[in-house]
Amino acid sequence: MDWIDETIAIGSWFDAHCVRILRREKIDLIIDSRALFTKPRNYKNEPNSERVIKAAEMLLELSKLKVKVLVFCRHGKDRSPFLVALYYSKKHEMSIDEAYQLIRSKRPRTVFHPEWVEMLGSLKPK
Repeated sequence: MDWIDETIAIGSWFDAHCVRILRREKIDLIIDSRALFTKPRNYKNEPNSERVIKAAEMLLELSKLKVKVLVFCRHGKDRSPFLVALYYSKKHEMSIDEAYQLIRSKRPRTVFHPEWVEMLGSLKPK
């Protein structure tokens, strides 16, 4: 599990299911980012743009309330960092590419998917 800021962490399936870790990190809420992606087609997941955007906005509101959230997927390297990068870009009014770089600096195993960013279209922070 890697903390991206004071309220949002990215983790794996193991992190989300290990009660000892959840207690130690004082996690209030767990979000499974796999639910925000379409079923695999040809072994590729694709983000459901509308769901991902709503989830990022929800993370933004939870962050304002100081709720400690663990965002996870199977390995915590694709889907979860994508959602958290979108959240971070909205929170700090930066491009999602810049947010991805920050996420990658805190969670080096992060895999960047430019095609997922393109699917979101041109996003403007609120």
